[in-house]
Amino acid sequence: MEEKPSVKFFIVQTIISGLPLALIMTISASILGGAGINSRILPLTIVAFILVCVINALFPIPKILEGFPQKFGLNPNSLPGILVGNLAVNFIFTTIINFVLTLINVPKFPDMIFAFLQLYIPIFIISYIVSLIIAPIAAKVAMSIDKH
Repeated sequence: MEEKPSVKFFIVQTIISGLPLALIMTISASILGGAGINSRILPLTIVAFILVCVINALFPIPKILEGFPQKFGLNPNSLPGILVGNLAVNFIFTTIINFVLTLINVPKFPDMIFAFLQLYIPIFIISYIVSLIIAPIAAKVAMSIDKH
């Protein structure tokens, strides 16, 4: 029987993967939105990181990473399976975080919808690439800390 990861594992993994993802999404959105690097980056990064934590708590991310590739007949541990699983998870994170950050920055409707749609694909691509790089590192560190 496979051992279920501990709470410590999920906390460490969320911090290690969530902070860079939140920072990259915030900086990318700010630059792509035309605001550049400014004083709002830090508070918005904190909001984005809180959202990462909430998403991790509300969604069965490990099950999605495993189950989504299987729907396409892919082994979730193979490279194609990892790429497809990360697409689903990145969709969840990018959609929620980008929507909330856009709502904070552009609270006026319908401008908010246009701003969200304008930045969605570039932010999705950037977040996807970052998550593919950071996720295995976070998992390894979390596993090593979890064993101690």
